[in-house]
Amino acid sequence: LNLQTGMPASDGWVTMQTPGGQLKVTADEYVKFVGSAAPDVAVCLSDEVSADSSDKRVKKSIDRSAEWTSKCLAAREAGVIPASTLLLAPVLGGIFERERSKSAADAALSAADGYAISGLGGWESPAQRAS
Repeated sequence: LNLQTGMPASDGWVTMQTPGGQLKVTADEYVKFVGSAAPDVAVCLSDEVSADSSDKRVKKSIDRSAEWTSKCLAAREAGVIPASTLLLAPVLGGIFERERSKSAADAALSAADGYAISGLGGWESPAQRAS
């Protein structure tokens, strides 16, 4: 599964690119997948956005991602995800420093085992990164 930045998303799902094409994946489906795959480490589901997204859209992605991180952690507590799987909280925010700080604070307050720096430069053009 490959989470595609800038793809459609809602409070209930994100769009992922799979070998079979695009797929809408809900937080519950993601949790079940992680539970059945039983990896050593997994990043909690996040709502990735492109560098040119509006401040409002970035805020929404951070709120969704924090909610989905809570769902992943609750699923591990409930035994759906193995206790041995380390869960990483995504840190998002793109080019918006205030939103990156909020996302980092949300991740730090969670019971995640660590953090995955996400959405902080992978999708911007070299010109956007320089600004």
